[in-house]
Amino acid sequence: MKSNRQRTRLQAEKTETIEDTVLSVVRAGIDVILTDLGFYVAEFSFNKILIDPEFRRLILEEYIDTDVANVLIQAPDLFVMHRKKEPIDGVFFVKCYATPVKTNKRTQFIEINSSARNIYSKFYPCDKIMILVSRRSESSPLLASWLLKTSRFQVDKMKTLRNFIESELHMKPNDELIAKLNTELVKMYEPD
Repeated sequence: MKSNRQRTRLQAEKTETIEDTVLSVVRAGIDVILTDLGFYVAEFSFNKILIDPEFRRLILEEYIDTDVANVLIQAPDLFVMHRKKEPIDGVFFVKCYATPVKTNKRTQFIEINSSARNIYSKFYPCDKIMILVSRRSESSPLLASWLLKTSRFQVDKMKTLRNFIESELHMKPNDELIAKLNTELVKMYEPD
């Protein structure tokens, strides 16, 4: 059984998988959708915050057990802000997850690992972390929710991206941009 330290290090060093490719598409698509709504979107993940490979290696090997290192390692994927909205409504983070592409099983729950959950609870405003879940579905491959106080999400109870933007951000998203992203995700989840 791996320790939390080993699991966190492996997650930060992992090689590119099809799920990583799906997540890249999700991040790029949500960037376009939110930018179209007037938000500024910046990549905010560990590898984007620390671009120096030697610095990342030191964090992963020497400081992995510190909160400072884990704030960086567990960083959400995107930082989002809107100049015309009050900070309480116009500033948030986005964390993206993808269900496994190679399985036909419908994933009913998404679990946030305990290390990430602890860091989010201590250092990030949980009510301002948008969770995006990409899944195998022809009708709604991308779902959203606020993190809030949970570490487990029942996927079927999450909102579609369009509904989330309308109800939580109080804005009308560009339907064509959402449809384009959904179409791309459906293609990625099609079996070989």
